[in-house]
Amino acid sequence: MSKKNRILIVDDEEKIRIILRMLLEKEGYEVIDADSGNEAIKICGKNQFDVVLLDMNMPLLNGLEAMQKLKVLQKHAQYVFITAHGTIKHAVQAMKDGAYNFVSKPFDNNEILAILNGAVRVVELNRKLSALESQIYEDDPFREIIGSSKAIKDTCNLAEKVANTELSVLVQGSSGVGKELIVRAIHKISSRRNRKFIAVNCAAIPKDLFESEFFGHEKGAFTGAVTNHNGKFIEADGGTLFLDEIGEMPLEFQAKLLRVLENGEVYKIGSSDPQHVDVRVISATNKSLKDKVTNGDFREDLYYRLNNFELVIPDLKDRREDIPELARYFLKKKYPDKAINDDTLRKLMLFDWPGNIRQLKSEINRAAVLSDDVINPETFSFSVKPELECIIDLNGEIDLEAVLNEIRSKYITQAILKARGNKKRAAELLGLSYRVFNYQYEKLNEGES
Repeated sequence: MSKKNRILIVDDEEKIRIILRMLLEKEGYEVIDADSGNEAIKICGKNQFDVVLLDMNMPLLNGLEAMQKLKVLQKHAQYVFITAHGTIKHAVQAMKDGAYNFVSKPFDNNEILAILNGAVRVVELNRKLSALESQIYEDDPFREIIGSSKAIKDTCNLAEKVANTELSVLVQGSSGVGKELIVRAIHKISSRRNRKFIAVNCAAIPKDLFESEFFGHEKGAFTGAVTNHNGKFIEADGGTLFLDEIGEMPLEFQAKLLRVLENGEVYKIGSSDPQHVDVRVISATNKSLKDKVTNGDFREDLYYRLNNFELVIPDLKDRREDIPELARYFLKKKYPDKAINDDTLRKLMLFDWPGNIRQLKSEINRAAVLSDDVINPETFSFSVKPELECIIDLNGEIDLEAVLNEIRSKYITQAILKARGNKKRAAELLGLSYRVFNYQYEKLNEGES
């Protein structure tokens, strides 16, 4: 039996609690006990359980009443009752109200283990069913990720594969490439899709407010704490927490974040009681976290904890064939009565887009305001090198791949000449990694041989 399975024992008799705890812990369960229904409610407000084992006959709040209140806090748990001879009819009523089963006092150890093992299997089967159901989408989770290029399709395929795991994902990409769209798609596909998605921009949080923002605080914990506040981890319990611009997180807070990621316990400021949370963390950055680790600005252990799976979003210049589709999409969304002419598409495809999709969207909106019925190239705020403008003629059919290869060839050749044959320097001139440059250079030479 997996130690991840958690059971809450609720019984006002200490002797019964001790016997059950010993029995269940020996079986491999994680066990917490409560001496009353009210105590169980407090515990369930901070922890999640697979099974709740309840005594039917307790003072103040009996087992049936306690179950009704606990079901609000423990929606996925199964409930098993311990009954005395005179309370069996109440246990039958509890099963009608959704309890899994009951066992009579004095109980047999093998019997109660068999019932609890069955309840745990139901919980696990429900989880698997939920995961399978989450793969049947009401609509396409990638519908806002526009493009049919191999680069973006490969990215979406990787996102889909990692979505139904519990791996922490680190999304890498330049500003404006659409990192949050990919992250939201991952959440929509995952088994957590019916729970909350909470997005936090780490760059927008003042340095001294990180702990309160993420972990929450109790009323009166510090000056200005006039009410209780649940932090982002508690808000996202059961769902997905997206940490955008993770590289901007202060170094002194990183150790506290790492502790929560490792043990799943959050301490509100002003409280000594931990609150258990079940959160999947996906983070994103437009900077190299490896470089930050090297420079001592980011914890190496946190980096590897966040980066169970790396997903790299391509720049727009690396998927130029998607530009016409993106341009038409942005125009139709806000200005459906306007169109883009061929000269405009040609100019859009020749520009390198340092601001990526965000910049393209801004230029389309700007051009639409300045144009009449048809957007023309003169309305854009950027310019393209004259030697590139003559390469493409969209009045007839074109081989887009051949055109892009021709552009790429010109730049690679000029870079090699300027670098006097030094490929590493040529790669730097073009803003490419040596691996990518060398691959394209070898491919170019193959075409010439």
